[in-house]
Amino acid sequence: MLLRGAGVAGATLVGAAAAPAAADDDGHDVLGAWLVTHTDDPPSETDPGTSVVGFATGGLMTNQDLNPMGAAGVGTWEPRGGGDFRAKFWTGFPGPNNGPGGFIKISVRGSVDGDWIKGTYHGHVYVASTGAPEGEFKGTLEGKRVVP
Repeated sequence: MLLRGAGVAGATLVGAAAAPAAADDDGHDVLGAWLVTHTDDPPSETDPGTSVVGFATGGLMTNQDLNPMGAAGVGTWEPRGGGDFRAKFWTGFPGPNNGPGGFIKISVRGSVDGDWIKGTYHGHVYVASTGAPEGEFKGTLEGKRVVP
């Protein structure tokens, strides 16, 4: 979904739930789970993709790609004021025939307005066996809050 340039059929962008759908004591409206659509720039053959992203108090971020299905990712987030936030997380992918694959570092900048989220992402792909850079990608995301 994110890594056509790296030759990977799918990679994780954003995922699984974390905290209640409300602002924390400091008013960070990003807390909770979000159903997100994301599109690479330039678009790929698997775009748009769908993920669920979670933001928890204390700075934990989790992610799970749903379409196409991908590995889970874990990272951190921080508020930037006025509903803005930034986040960074890591995920991985298998290589051919379940051999060594790679790992991906994804940086996200976004904003929340009520029950809507939007932003941009920039990913870096690395070879698992050596840690050597293999490629990068970028794109946009938008979505809405998951409510019980």
